[in-house]
Amino acid sequence: MNKGRVHAIAGIWIDRQKALLFTQQETGWSVASFPSELEPKHRATGGRGKSLPYLHETGPYSAQHHAHHEAQRREAFFAEVIAAMPELDELLILGRGPSPALFHNAVLNALKQKCPRVTCMRSQELTPLQLLQKVQSFFGWKAPRKAMLIPGQMVQAL
Repeated sequence: MNKGRVHAIAGIWIDRQKALLFTQQETGWSVASFPSELEPKHRATGGRGKSLPYLHETGPYSAQHHAHHEAQRREAFFAEVIAAMPELDELLILGRGPSPALFHNAVLNALKQKCPRVTCMRSQELTPLQLLQKVQSFFGWKAPRKAMLIPGQMVQAL
């Protein structure tokens, strides 16, 4: 951490559909939203009465082909979010499913030693204001009595 810089902290909610990045500013918190282009999870239909999904062995419809392209889209999504993050001292990653752990690995690989403390936690789906409150309580930040969250702008005290 630089001596002339304030301790920079941020929290992020990430799942297959979106990422919400909460960063602390001098006067409050800002939020940035990143929609994901990952396909929603769906179960393939079974073949001929079997309980297992029917998957082609090779070709453009194979499971390997689908998994490869999904991994590429996920890596591009993670890279977009990481590029938008400011230089941080601490980062809290929240989310559901495997996305938080995968993003945690991507952050560690991309930032190397630039962000010394990264914490990953699983969480249920919350509203943006509830997420902000969870991030603030994790870092011990005292929020104003009433706060309003405006996407893409600062969090204003009422």
